[in-house]
Amino acid sequence: MIHYFALAYVFLIYPYKIFAFLCVAASNLALKRLCGWAHRKYNIPQMLRPYSRKSGMPSGHCQVFCSVAMFVALREEMNLQFKLALLVLGLLVCEERVYSEKHTRLQVGIGACLGILCGTCVHVFT
Repeated sequence: MIHYFALAYVFLIYPYKIFAFLCVAASNLALKRLCGWAHRKYNIPQMLRPYSRKSGMPSGHCQVFCSVAMFVALREEMNLQFKLALLVLGLLVCEERVYSEKHTRLQVGIGACLGILCGTCVHVFT
């Protein structure tokens, strides 16, 4: 729940970046569709959520939060304490997804890596 407040805070500071982060969320939905199709076609069990028949690859929570965290980390005007707090919060979001058995560590790791890549792209290209 706290990660929603962090996202809202970033959007209040950078309202013109909302479209870029909506594109990040849309890319996650497209990847989920692609991974779900790949699982159905090739029966790849690593793409399934734990104890479910639904695809969970990649973790959308981790991708979106890590993209916002990376974007903020690359901003010079943010202080170090805020950047570290956001990093710790990002790690907690990732761990919570595994602990609550919504995703596997692989799904969370891939979502976090994609988020870091997307956050860097948003920073560089906007």
